[in-house]
Amino acid sequence: FRNFWNLTVISFFYDLLSIPVLTHGLSRIGITNVTRNISREKHTFGVSDFFDTVKKNWKSGLLFGIINIVLAFLLFFDLWFFWPRGEESGTFDIILTGVTFFLIISFVVMQYYIPMLIITFSLKLKDVYKNAFKFVFINFKRNIVITLGLLLFLAIVGFILYFGSYIGLAISMLIMVFVYPSF
Repeated sequence: FRNFWNLTVISFFYDLLSIPVLTHGLSRIGITNVTRNISREKHTFGVSDFFDTVKKNWKSGLLFGIINIVLAFLLFFDLWFFWPRGEESGTFDIILTGVTFFLIISFVVMQYYIPMLIITFSLKLKDVYKNAFKFVFINFKRNIVITLGLLLFLAIVGFILYFGSYIGLAISMLIMVFVYPSF
């Protein structure tokens, strides 16, 4: 909590840089470096470290963002395409829907590791994705805890939004803009 205001400022810049969707990878790279330094209790200059990291890793960060957009689109298209639709669906559709769900979950969990691998190691992007996929299974228990924590956070925000009328909407928006990215 002692870094709360620093994290809210960084979250704001994360949101600003993410407005053009293609630069989302750059903002993830920047916020990952700052939050990593804060969690390690190392000194950070916040905004300047954010932008220095973006400048240093802009090629891999931009490519990371573009790859994520393409993969997310393909995975959700696959889910829509293979989704069983009544009696005409066969066993093959159900199996492919299950495989697609597995790939979506793996893809989401890989997002915990990809920015950290990019800023920490000088690996080719295919090696970053390969190692992130391995970490999905190596850190299985930790990934479950992280995912449940994020889902709980989103459930609390949803609860505030649902029961709070206009004030709840304002609070939820502020939380999602200034707190969630760095959380």
